[in-house]
Amino acid sequence: MAGHLVSMAKAHAKREAAGVTDRAILILERAVAGELFTDWDRPLSALPTDHPVLREFDTKAAKAGLNRDEIDAWRKVVSLYVLPWGAAAEETRTTMVQRFGLLPAAAEPIVLALRDEVAGQADVNAEASLREAAELTRTSIERIAQEVVETIDRESLEEALSSGACEPVDFDRPLLPTGFYEGIDVQPGHIVAGLPAPRQTLTGQVVTAIDREESILVIGPSGVGKSTVLWTAAYVTRHVLWYRIRRLRDGDIASLVRLARALKPSTRSPVGFVVDGIGIGSAEAWDALQHELEPIPGVLLLGSVRSEDLLPLRSRARCTQITVTLDEDVAKEIHAGLTASGATTTPHWREAYEAADGLTLEFTHLLTKGRRLSDVLSEQVDRRVVEGRQTELDILAMISVAHRWGTDLPVRALQQQLGVQDAELRAALSRLIHEHLVQERLGHLSGLHQLRSGRLADAVHAVPPPLLDETVIAVMRMLTDEQLQPFVAGVLTECPELDSVVLDQIVVELEQRHGTAAAIGVLQALRLVDFTRCATDWKRILDRHQVALAHRRTLLQFALLDGDPLPDLRPEIAAATAEIRAYRPLRSPLRDTLVERLGTAQLAVRLARCAEPAKAQRVLAVLTGSDLDLTNWPPTLADSAFGRLLTGSSIESLGGLLTAARAVSLDLANGLLELVGGEETALTRLTGHLIW
Repeated sequence: MAGHLVSMAKAHAKREAAGVTDRAILILERAVAGELFTDWDRPLSALPTDHPVLREFDTKAAKAGLNRDEIDAWRKVVSLYVLPWGAAAEETRTTMVQRFGLLPAAAEPIVLALRDEVAGQADVNAEASLREAAELTRTSIERIAQEVVETIDRESLEEALSSGACEPVDFDRPLLPTGFYEGIDVQPGHIVAGLPAPRQTLTGQVVTAIDREESILVIGPSGVGKSTVLWTAAYVTRHVLWYRIRRLRDGDIASLVRLARALKPSTRSPVGFVVDGIGIGSAEAWDALQHELEPIPGVLLLGSVRSEDLLPLRSRARCTQITVTLDEDVAKEIHAGLTASGATTTPHWREAYEAADGLTLEFTHLLTKGRRLSDVLSEQVDRRVVEGRQTELDILAMISVAHRWGTDLPVRALQQQLGVQDAELRAALSRLIHEHLVQERLGHLSGLHQLRSGRLADAVHAVPPPLLDETVIAVMRMLTDEQLQPFVAGVLTECPELDSVVLDQIVVELEQRHGTAAAIGVLQALRLVDFTRCATDWKRILDRHQVALAHRRTLLQFALLDGDPLPDLRPEIAAATAEIRAYRPLRSPLRDTLVERLGTAQLAVRLARCAEPAKAQRVLAVLTGSDLDLTNWPPTLADSAFGRLLTGSSIESLGGLLTAARAVSLDLANGLLELVGGEETALTRLTGHLIW
């Protein structure tokens, strides 16, 4: 800050020589040593003579060659003013709302347009002479605002916000540190408060990718510090108008894209969307959102995803991937930051680092609390057991299991499952929230961090009752159709011993849920689990034969091809290739077991209800490779919503549906082709569509 004042003092002499004698003001976005300067016309000379700002300025001014008279004269004409960007934007937004009768969301494009214009004028003035300097007058501001107002799409601006799909990120209000080091999800307000220890190298990588307007995925296991890196990078780049996506589903994509376009982003005034925690259930929606936003200039997409949830993301190759790990250098950096802030008195980082199993959350907890997270949580559970607080234990069991595997629970659904009255539930939840064991948001309950919920679930189920399988069944009863996919995938990936329990409950759930979302979700979840298990087995084979990492991808490609093995391979590669070829369970046993139990007739009924191409293709996609006998499906589908969709669809949609059907069964594809009039009819439609 003092350096800026010295530079301004030198430039001021040139302004005076040119006959410009206006007052000078240095506007800052952040407080100076914790002090806010909010008096626009208060010169530096009005500050106490021993003020640290004056001392620092005097020192640097003298070193820069200014004499005492020049320093004193400059003090009398320059002022400091602190104006955070959030406050400036809010005041501008309020002014536009009052001036044009807009809702706050609809005023946002005006704020961005004015900022864009100010930035452009500043760029021009960097090289212009005083006489040629550009300026913004009240008239030009009114003109810019009026032009934007005339083009505002108010409905698009308000739809995604009013539905709860997203919200502006609040980087102005710090959050209190209560419970922060006990293992909770990092929020933007924690970054504002300076609570997380810095991760400068990783944050810098994310910021660089943001500056290049790339889509970004921050990757790592649960508890490694992805949210800290993600939100710190967003905080550093506050010139971007960041929105936090709270709900990412297929039905939200259109409104989010309309919001992005309606904000009229540009390279100078970009708009960004943050998804902190892309779970298995939102993978397809992320892919669709990335595909839609990528072509729009000035729109950014930033997300975090657990390593184990990365597989379903088909867009990952189009995103810059930044992996978060806890290594020794990072551990030193975190320890230094926690020591400087007074959060730890532990003299060295090594012991905690070696006990943390590579998890930043565990490492931080050991440094700040001196104990492992699991030990603290076990004590909290044991105390409730001794005191007979059964309702609290039941709540903890269900919420921790649900959150461990990527879902939350509605308050009323939990109450119904527990069979308790309002007073008892309120008292129990109040104690659990106060002790930072659960949290509530908009009528839904969850844990404070996914890793923490896993440790808590282990503690609650360490001594039954309840049994883990009983809790899993109870949670499945409370989940929405969309929540079943991440929950089922998470449970079976970590606990294969629960296969039969979960499959039994899926059958029960699908008997009661007649839409397509639940069926698509669980079938896709089972395919993901099967593939993960297959990949784990392949890795075990490659490790056993000590195949070098550089050779593994090529080896797998050749192992999955038919034909004779290649000659003259290295012994370990030949042995691993032969074993993988013999193993090679490319089908999906869990998915196929469920399909067999449901029966093809029930699946046909669900496909028959599909009146949209995308939904029908998703039903067919989860059945790919099942080799089902579906010769009786076409007659069933003929007089249905799907049959009408097929006969009335465009040639592109028809091609997509037939391709998806062919991946399930050749007989099914041929039968559907006959429903639309056969091959000749399809070729005639194709010829009429293509202009040759």
